[in-house]
Amino acid sequence: MPKIHKETIKDQKTIFLKALAKSLGILTPALSDCHLAYATYKKWFTTDKKFRDECLVIDGMSCDYVESQLYKLISEGNVTAVIFFLKCRRHQKWNDRNVIDINVTNTSFQIGGTIESEDVKFIDVSEDQKLIDNE
Repeated sequence: MPKIHKETIKDQKTIFLKALAKSLGILTPALSDCHLAYATYKKWFTTDKKFRDECLVIDGMSCDYVESQLYKLISEGNVTAVIFFLKCRRHQKWNDRNVIDINVTNTSFQIGGTIESEDVKFIDVSEDQKLIDNE
């Protein structure tokens, strides 16, 4: 009767790490290729420091690879890649959003200047709240 080869956990981890590297650190295809449950991966990741460290190295390598591809696009004059890079690295200057800092103290508001309390109309919502409460 032929012997059935059963992989050890160490072998399974090695196979998974190779699949993880092949998938550039993306878990879903690596787990699928190895027929491995996410719960198993999570257990290994939280309990095995060496395994966790190897996963983190693969993640760092995949980030380096993707970053090198971004630099390649930038060197080819890809404007979208240039803008993306600047938004990520110089987000204070290249941000699409305008951030408005609103400080409220008593009845004065500051939005790039001061609005005095006589310029602000307050609405009494207590009557509206009574109607809502009675419904």
